[in-house]
Amino acid sequence: MVNARKATAWVAILCVAQATVLAGCGTTYQVETLDEQAIARANAEIAAERALAAQSGSMDADQKIALYTLVAKRVEPVAEAFCRAETDPGTNCDFALVIDRNPKASANAHQSYVGGQPRLTTTLAFLDKVKSPDELAFVLSHEAGHHIAGHLDKKKTQTALAGVGGALLGALVVMAAASSGRQVNRQTMEQLVGGGAAIGAAGGAIAYSQTYELEADTLGAYIAERAGYDPDAGSRIFARLGVEEGKKPPPGTASFWSTHPSSPERIATVDAVMAKIKAQRASGQEPVPERREE
Repeated sequence: MVNARKATAWVAILCVAQATVLAGCGTTYQVETLDEQAIARANAEIAAERALAAQSGSMDADQKIALYTLVAKRVEPVAEAFCRAETDPGTNCDFALVIDRNPKASANAHQSYVGGQPRLTTTLAFLDKVKSPDELAFVLSHEAGHHIAGHLDKKKTQTALAGVGGALLGALVVMAAASSGRQVNRQTMEQLVGGGAAIGAAGGAIAYSQTYELEADTLGAYIAERAGYDPDAGSRIFARLGVEEGKKPPPGTASFWSTHPSSPERIATVDAVMAKIKAQRASGQEPVPERREE
């Protein structure tokens, strides 16, 4: 007979340990706290941008490639230097900036690893969304921010630990049933444990995802500004992006879209970050992002 009290105690201890480790998967940098006024200003900026967007034309394929080449050449060395300054020694800061030329690829920009090298990929369809060098510089810098903040590694840890936690909860149900004298066949037991693991892993995969996007926006603003671009103008791309786009980023990537916060929240975040950057510049300091207190 299974001792339900002991089983429950052990599962509780394991869940507390799991939650403690997951807490370490939070943000490295301070993410802005936004008030209603900041969101209202962002909404006004979105309305103005959408009115202007209706009047703007589009670039042909050659113009898009030329713009990408120009901006990537300028952003890459700045992003790499920023990465080396903000990460531990031994971190690979040799970014590979590439265009996915697959005409069937959806509009997206994402960060991944190829042979251990951080890769920042932008699809041709996404370049259709870009209206200025500032916007493209912000997008590329945002993707570099995902690597600098270690988001992919953190998401892997979250998924694994949450899966274990879900399996433990499934096992607890089995133990409770057994302790009450009910028969639990092997198939039911596997379904409970396996189902709990799957649900936990799915929840772990999205934990912190929206906050990670805002953290990448924060770092992206610092990188783009250092590269000589205007992140405030760059973040206006959010005003034109539909909420249904890019909901299924490639597996194993940190996507510009992934479970993204609302456009006003992202624009307001960049506005607030830029106010800090300008204040640091005005005081003669090299702008650096604020790390979160442990």
